[in-house]
Amino acid sequence: MKCFRYNLNQNNQGPAGILPSDSITGIFVNDAYYGAALIDDLNILSDWNAVEITPLEYNTICAVSPSDENPNPEPALVQLEPAIRQKYSSLMESIVKPYEIQERETWFIQVEEALKWQANNAIDVSEIPLITAISTARNESMSVIVNNIIQKNTEYRTAVGTILGQQQSLIETIWTAN
Repeated sequence: MKCFRYNLNQNNQGPAGILPSDSITGIFVNDAYYGAALIDDLNILSDWNAVEITPLEYNTICAVSPSDENPNPEPALVQLEPAIRQKYSSLMESIVKPYEIQERETWFIQVEEALKWQANNAIDVSEIPLITAISTARNESMSVIVNNIIQKNTEYRTAVGTILGQQQSLIETIWTAN
């Protein structure tokens, strides 16, 4: 997320004309416009002479009391949190997109049964019916199936953990003064 100060272009338009409307928020304060957006590079705002500012500076400027000169001083960073959550939700959705919901609903059972088999590979197959059926249908050994399930579960948890960590870090950046 970037916070920035900018000027309007000759068409009286600001950065929201370029960026998706849910990725930017901004207000007019003290004869300048201030914004915050889910962007990495301010170069896309070069027509507006955007200058990066800190989240603390943005919050301080945008929290001034209303007046005729400052018609809309509501702290606008509040509006970014839903956009941040949506962005990272989409990233998480992209991980599971190749799999239909019916298959995804079995993942926790597959992991549970794989861990049971891993702890005791002499377990009665009636206690692990899902992965037993998968092993039989694929004509693969239980150890191959179990290793595959555990590996994929680790990859999934790592990917989702990374995405959630990035989301939480970005949201925390909005609300903390750095």
